[in-house]
Parts: sequence; C-alpha cells; structure tokens
Amino acid sequence: AGVGDVASVKREGTRLLSPRQSYQVSWIAPSATSEELRQAGATYPDWVAQRYLQLPPTLPERVRLLAKRITESYTTPYDKVVSIQGYLLRYPYRRDIPPLPTGHDGVDHFLFDRPEGYCEQFASAMVVLLRSAGVPAKYMLGYTGGSFSDSLKAYVIREQNYHTWVQAYFPGYGWIDFDPTPSPESITDDAGMDV
Repeated sequence: AGVGDVASVKREGTRLLSPRQSYQVSWIAPSATSEELRQAGATYPDWVAQRYLQLPPTLPERVRLLAKRITESYTTPYDKVVSIQGYLLRYPYRRDIPPLPTGHDGVDHFLFDRPEGYCEQFASAMVVLLRSAGVPAKYMLGYTGGSFSDSLKAYVIREQNYHTWVQAYFPGYGWIDFDPTPSPESITDDAGMDV
C-alpha cells in the first residue's frame, strides 16, 4: 500500500487467531454527497497521481477512445465516474465466460469482443476507463456482507460472497466506492436461477 492508502491500523495483542475464532474490525467510511464529490476537483496528491493513473503502454487505443467518448460531455471527475459506471451497468452479467484468448488484452476483449462477464471484468474495465479519463482509480476485492446465522449470532461469509469493485479518489474525501457490476437482482446463472 502506498503512503496514504491506509489512515491507520491498530493491532491489539500479538496472539494469532485459530480457525473459528472471531475478530472485530472498526472503520470509518468516507461520506460525501454527490454535489460535494462534484466540487472536489482534480488536484491529486503526487502519490495518488503517480500510482493510480498508471496504464500499460500496450493498452489498445480503442479503450482510451471509448473512455473519451463516454466522458467527453462531463467536466468533473465525479460525473466521469458516474458516466463510466452507468455505461458498464448496461453490460450483461454472466459467470460462465470462456477463457480470454491468448494474446488479447482482457479489458479490451470485455469491452469490444465479448461484452459480458462477472465482477472481475466489470471492475477491471472501470478502473482502466477511469484512469484513461484522468480519474485515479483502484481495483478492490473482498466479500459482500454474507447472511446472518441465527444459530451462530453472526454473519456467515462464503465463497459466493466474493466480489470486486472500484474506488475512485476525490481530493478532500479520499477513496470512494463504486460498483459497476449489475445488481444481484438482475443476475442469473445458466439455469436461469437467481443467485
């Protein structure tokens, strides 16, 4: 993690946890209205601009042009983020996509050749499109909230709760979450069952 990625980490004690032991995490989520984010500007700290605007030199030009086309009528980073997120939310969600063909750029392939996928494709595409549009972004992975177990009196998180999303940087507010993956209500597996 770069300087500024983590505000603080406090570890109490040195004991390692055993399987089935629990731990508690406390954090403060940044909160800002859409208007506040719209007014945040684009004066990024050096550590943000140097790390989170990077793109591979081999990125196909049509990806950069798509980012420009999606965001050309917007002036604020926030509006660019929302426009790219909205663009990607129109793509279909599908879990059983074939492997990426050898020698293809994954984001380019998702955006132009096979516009369907799961959270990893959506988040990767959004990060690349945002960076192409000059908005610092990073790819996040973790788990959704899981389901509450009455017997355990706790939330149970399973493999199916794995998820990826995007964070965009806003001066004065830090990293803000955005999810370009279609909502679970609109996702079905091959058998047509809601997941």
